[in-house]
Amino acid sequence: LSDLQASEFLYESKLFPELEYTFTHALTNEVVYNALLHERRTAIHASIAGALEARPRENFPEQCEALAHHAFHGELWEKAVRYLDQAGSRAMSRSAFLEALSDYERALTASTHLSDSPAKLAQQIDLHLEARNVLFLLGNLARVGEHLNAAEELAEKLSDEKRMARVLNFLNSYYG
Repeated sequence: LSDLQASEFLYESKLFPELEYTFTHALTNEVVYNALLHERRTAIHASIAGALEARPRENFPEQCEALAHHAFHGELWEKAVRYLDQAGSRAMSRSAFLEALSDYERALTASTHLSDSPAKLAQQIDLHLEARNVLFLLGNLARVGEHLNAAEELAEKLSDEKRMARVLNFLNSYYG
């Protein structure tokens, strides 16, 4: 770290409560990151996610997005789905709709890596409906229909009457 600071690649960006370093240029960060092998990057992200999880839970709301990011890139798929869903909810609560949509859609991507189970299908339905809510607020009705149709397909596969009723309610309001 001292050598990198002396070469002006890094600087101390935060001293309290813990020391933090930042690259002086985003391009340097990108070059260093991309120079790492995929397996090494994945391991680093998984390690960071573990370290964040070990921190006191009272800091969780502020760490949720970081946990989601590192769990996703650390290929900790189950945790990634959970944290991305929570990050999406937090983004929605502050009307950061594009961020929420990204979180929900990345959670759906992460869920494809999980073993098939009724819980996975239920989670995917819920994520499609959350994405639908965001897209509706953004006025992107074409994509609303895509998520509703995907949720309907999954609800039929799951045979979950409660979720199917919820999806059909949205579909009826969407298609009239």
